[in-house]
Amino acid sequence: MEAKKLDLLINLIGELVTQGASADLQLRMKNYEQLEETFSGIQQLVSDMRESALSLRMLPVAESFRRLQHLVWDLGQSLDKPNHAEN
Repeated sequence: MEAKKLDLLINLIGELVTQGASADLQLRMKNYEQLEETFSGIQQLVSDMRESALSLRMLPVAESFRRLQHLVWDLGQSLDKPNHAEN
């Protein structure tokens, strides 16, 4: 997982918390026009967070197979069985 992607997600969460507090204040002050703008911003932040979170889940295929290859090798060693995996 890239640190930049995680940093982006953390920053988006911080912005969402700030926007939520702003919306709460605007609701208490009955500032409905500004509240509508704030909710629009919140919707955009949630969308950005979703995209950011999904990008964290993506792993290159080679990385997945490299882990599987290591697992097979470890299993073969523990069972004292010869094994050979090709790249």
